[in-house]
Amino acid sequence: MFDKIKFEKIKEFRDFPQSVKNALVLMFISWGWCFLTLYLYLYHPPEQIPYRPVIAGVAICISILMIKNWARMLCLLCNVMIIVQFSPLFFTYAMNDNIIDGLVIGLNLILFALTTYYMFIKSTAEFFKANSQKWSYDPSSGEDVKKN
Repeated sequence: MFDKIKFEKIKEFRDFPQSVKNALVLMFISWGWCFLTLYLYLYHPPEQIPYRPVIAGVAICISILMIKNWARMLCLLCNVMIIVQFSPLFFTYAMNDNIIDGLVIGLNLILFALTTYYMFIKSTAEFFKANSQKWSYDPSSGEDVKKN
């Protein structure tokens, strides 16, 4: 399955604009912290862990590495959904004097908000759009090919 996915663009990570580097690093940190807090801290007992968020997070992390504009849009959509879902949880914990849980969820919110900010920056959007246009799918070979 993964042999047809091309990650050639990620090899040039050092040449990416700083906003793109920040967005990619923050995205991985955000999802990692989200999984850590959800599955090691908030869900009790662990047998009730939903696996759909894990699948969604892994799919987003893999797709964003292809440096496609649609993957950036998908990442933005998921980030906004997570912020919307975690905000009431944060305020519930904060208002009930459950400071530790509130801080844990608050850090989730901050990380996803920062990732969303860096994904929205003009230089990041232009970089993803430019890289999406440099590559196209060739149905005869079933691979992405670089445009001249």
